[in-house]
Amino acid sequence: MRDLHKIIDALELATTPLREDREKVLVAFKTLKSITEKLEKVRAALVMASMGYAENIQGNTNEAIDLIDTIIGD
Repeated sequence: MRDLHKIIDALELATTPLREDREKVLVAFKTLKSITEKLEKVRAALVMASMGYAENIQGNTNEAIDLIDTIIGD
């Protein structure tokens, strides 16, 4: 995740001097940011599922899968 955040930061810095290609860089930046946010949500869903392993693995796993499907379906 830290590497993705470094890429996003670098893209933000790169957008300033690149007037001609700025729109392409901004689209790439927004795409990477969206992917990073979705990955963070997927990670949170997996953590949520693993926390209830002993108690209710099936229910928590199904909730996590539903959340991941919702995130990916955006």
